[in-house]
Amino acid sequence: MRDKNNGSVRDFFLSTLKKEEIFSGLKASESINLLKKDFLKRARGIEWETAFVELEERVKELLDFSFVDVLAQAFKKYAALQKYTDKEKYPPNKVVLAPLGVHEIKSVHHPYLEVLVDDNVLGKIVFDLVITLRLEGLILKIQDGKIREVRTGKCAGKGIFRLKDLVIFQKESREIPLPGVVSFEKGLPI
Repeated sequence: MRDKNNGSVRDFFLSTLKKEEIFSGLKASESINLLKKDFLKRARGIEWETAFVELEERVKELLDFSFVDVLAQAFKKYAALQKYTDKEKYPPNKVVLAPLGVHEIKSVHHPYLEVLVDDNVLGKIVFDLVITLRLEGLILKIQDGKIREVRTGKCAGKGIFRLKDLVIFQKESREIPLPGVVSFEKGLPI
């Protein structure tokens, strides 16, 4: 889901870079050159440059998710929140506001693209994406063992997107814009 108001990962990485800066290293990578070689053998009549432009667009789409999604997944795994699942101490009708103070989240992803020629997989390109967020002043509204709402504070981050040892792009920020309040209608189970 791409939503500029929720601070998308794509916008975080790519908003200040020119297209040439983003993909120049990717074109020269060993993985892409092996793929190109196979592609030119099997995809007769299709220019590699045309295919590479399409590949660039698909790479951008791999980053089409919001920082809120990253936070939501991290909260599910946060051990300190497990106590709020105790139905005796925290019955379903009790609402708890839980401040997180300063907290760091590291989120690792391995998005990939499969390149097809005539419905046959020509190759699979697996990327590594590591996002580190430093959060300050977040407050979680918890009820019935679920996070119902996050009142966001400050968030700074850094990230790196690479193909094997090749860094495609990396960025560090001072502050990432987040919405003031994020609600989870059904609740986010802890």
